[in-house]
Amino acid sequence: MADMVSCAYNYCLYISGNQCIHKVALPDAGVTKWQVNEEVYGLSVTHTHTHSILVTCPNSRQVKEFTTFGRLLRLIRLAQDVMSPCHAIQLSSGQFLVCHGDDDDPVHRVCLIGADGQVVKAYGGPRGSGS
Repeated sequence: MADMVSCAYNYCLYISGNQCIHKVALPDAGVTKWQVNEEVYGLSVTHTHTHSILVTCPNSRQVKEFTTFGRLLRLIRLAQDVMSPCHAIQLSSGQFLVCHGDDDDPVHRVCLIGADGQVVKAYGGPRGSGS
C-alpha cells in the first residue's frame, strides 16, 4: 500500500513492505524507514494538522498511528468481532472507518469505529449475502 502527503513544502510517499513503513521524500527520493514488526495491509494518512500515518495490522487486529517520522503515537485495539482488518481511514470526527473480513471470515463489513476501538455502526454481513 502507498499514500502520499505534503511534508515541509515537499511531498512524501509512504509504502508498506517487509513489516516496515518506507518514507520516500520527493523530489530528492531520500528514503527512511521504520519497523512495524508485523504484517501491514492498509496504510493511510490522517487529515488532521499532524498528517499522522495509520497502519492497519490484520493479525493483531490493531490500527497503529505513527508520526511522519515513525514514532508510535497510539495503538487502537479493534473489537473482537472485527476480524482481519485490511484498511482504516480516520474521519474528521476522530472516528475510523475500517474494512474487514478475509476469505475464511464469516463476516465482511465496513465498520464505523470509535477512538476506543469499539464498533459504533456496521455495514455488511456474511460473505455472499449481498449486504
